[in-house]
Amino acid sequence: MTSQREKLIELQMMHQQMKQIQKHLELMEEGLGELISAQESLKEIGTLKEGTQILLPLTNGVFTKAQLADQNMFLVNVGAGVVVGKTLEQVQKLLEDQAEEMAKQQHELAETLENLSTKASELQEELR
Repeated sequence: MTSQREKLIELQMMHQQMKQIQKHLELMEEGLGELISAQESLKEIGTLKEGTQILLPLTNGVFTKAQLADQNMFLVNVGAGVVVGKTLEQVQKLLEDQAEEMAKQQHELAETLENLSTKASELQEELR
């Protein structure tokens, strides 16, 4: 039989785990928002003509002026410092796939959070 003290420790651990999952979900939501923003930017770039002057973000809130050389070719970092050229359609598909995978992971984490919450509620009832 589990003691009250052990149940209380288990409940505290569940609450910590729930907080971590919530933080992770928030970060994923931000990442998903960035992917959606990038998808919208790609659509807009696809409508521009070669030679159009654009603002190129360097970091958060810092931009430089640039001239669009090719609205259909993008450089994508595929890891280990390797960059490959991809077409607009390929990059759009890449971002779409990433967004779908992130949404799937979010759903799984939300289910885990819900299960933990249910177990924590049951444990709290046992402690009363």
